[in-house]
Amino acid sequence: MKKVIAWIVISLVLLAGVIIGISSFTTVPVGEVGVASVYGKVIPDIIEPGLHGKNPFAKVITISVKEQKAMLETSAFSRDIQQVDVKLSVNFSVNKANVVSMYKEVGTGYYDVLVLPRILESIKMSFSKYSAEELVANRSELSASFKEILTASVNATYITIIQVSIEDIDFTDAYTDAVEAKQVAEQTKLRIETEAATDVARARAEAEKITISAAAEAERIALESQAEANAILTIARAQAEANALLSASLTPELLQYEYYKAWDGKLPTHYYGNPGNNMLIMLPE
Repeated sequence: MKKVIAWIVISLVLLAGVIIGISSFTTVPVGEVGVASVYGKVIPDIIEPGLHGKNPFAKVITISVKEQKAMLETSAFSRDIQQVDVKLSVNFSVNKANVVSMYKEVGTGYYDVLVLPRILESIKMSFSKYSAEELVANRSELSASFKEILTASVNATYITIIQVSIEDIDFTDAYTDAVEAKQVAEQTKLRIETEAATDVARARAEAEKITISAAAEAERIALESQAEANAILTIARAQAEANALLSASLTPELLQYEYYKAWDGKLPTHYYGNPGNNMLIMLPE
């Protein structure tokens, strides 16, 4: 019995030594840091990635300092009180320098305590700034507003917001039907206005064409009339000048010469005198 008891004691001592030896080392994965605590008291220094020796009675927890991505679905209301179902994602990271302080304050549930409530609050605030139509038309602006509000609301000492993305926006069926009906009405109105504008433009073009043709015809007639008047005036002036020249050239000698040229050498056989005295002279041939 003494030997058995001795072997049991030795085995327990060896087992305790092995447990203590194993407990004196810890491994921290890449992209994480370790926070150690001994009986609830947190050691202020973080443990970097790798194999490290430690107090065998210390408890080590690891916290990721890599970029993390949270994806969630929630509901919000637009400025005009339209319910919107939202799918979004948020990329964030834990600030390595303040991991110990964050662990002391909220433990390992930093996402549920520091990140998630701020996301839900910020998405509701950003959506309430826009009407339902503006939410659809200004997706990039909406994402920028959401990131700005979220970054301001999150404790920057512990959490850094890297990127946000609004994946999908879905409205209620009633609102979707109303929007589709409105779009159909607007398209119909636009089509009618376009057709009316086309008809007006066509009529205006035809009227302008007629006006231009009439003006051209009037100008043509005016030009022809002017040309005709100018021609008549030119002929009249030429005739007057010719008559003036002819009158200036008609000397008595020229008239007698022309008379002789035109006379056939015969004298008249009858000569009638003054009708008052009824005298008739007969001349020989």
